[in-house]
Amino acid sequence: MQFSEAFAGVEFALGPRHPMPSIEKSLQVQTTTMDQTFDLEEISRLMEALEMPEGRIAAPELAELNSVLTIDYRSAAGLPAPEMSRHLADIANSGIDPRRRAWSKWRDAQDYRVKLQGFDCAEIAVHAAPYTRGAGLLLWGFSCDARVGDRGNFVIFLNTAHRPGAITATVAHELGHYVHKRITSEDCGAVTPLASSFATHLEDKCELFSDSLVALSAYGIESAQMTPSSQNEQPGWIDEVIQARDCIRPEYRIDFANNQLSPVWRIRYLAATIHFFKLRKALLETAGV
Repeated sequence: MQFSEAFAGVEFALGPRHPMPSIEKSLQVQTTTMDQTFDLEEISRLMEALEMPEGRIAAPELAELNSVLTIDYRSAAGLPAPEMSRHLADIANSGIDPRRRAWSKWRDAQDYRVKLQGFDCAEIAVHAAPYTRGAGLLLWGFSCDARVGDRGNFVIFLNTAHRPGAITATVAHELGHYVHKRITSEDCGAVTPLASSFATHLEDKCELFSDSLVALSAYGIESAQMTPSSQNEQPGWIDEVIQARDCIRPEYRIDFANNQLSPVWRIRYLAATIHFFKLRKALLETAGV
């Protein structure tokens, strides 16, 4: 099967795609979770603090950003139980670490395999190539378990049309699905695609478990423990977003000010970064890891 065919085969999981209307600056996009709202003026102030170029942004992206900014991750229905979080933290510090050089072969190779040193004797098959047709960048990657008895492999597909930091996050997330099945014997589904709606993961135990591996790998415990330093008397939530950007490990970092990024993808990548940072802080506060 061609790589593009494999990606096209999982687009059904994203649901129907609808045109994304542009949003004017006069329109407020508000979320009332935790009695807090963010309108476009505040979002513009955030983008200015992050030195992100201005541009027209579609309403769905702003809604996603609002969601990850306002939701209390500590009370998310899908958050792993403290004991499970501590177990995952131990695993993340073993040979399964997504930051290992073995996982970054997607930079030079389309097909390769990675052994999970210190976790089990399995070998993960990775297929990596850019995919821009159909759902395109909306699909970061996916994984599937193609093992039958002693034959076959767990397979991770990576959409390398994304920024390197996003590709590393995809590796970690899909690897999280493998770990989840390995330690719980639960199946998240035959195919588990990673799309851009991270706020929806908060209600899904399997998806948030997989995101937790990303969070633990992307942010050290010292980053989650830090108190944001106030800059120019900015609101505390902006300082926390700046901390999320600055403290993420290099393998996961995305330059939101890069002129090659479209306004829509600046917001999507920013929402993903905030999601992982807030999840990392929630794991620290609820499980001590």
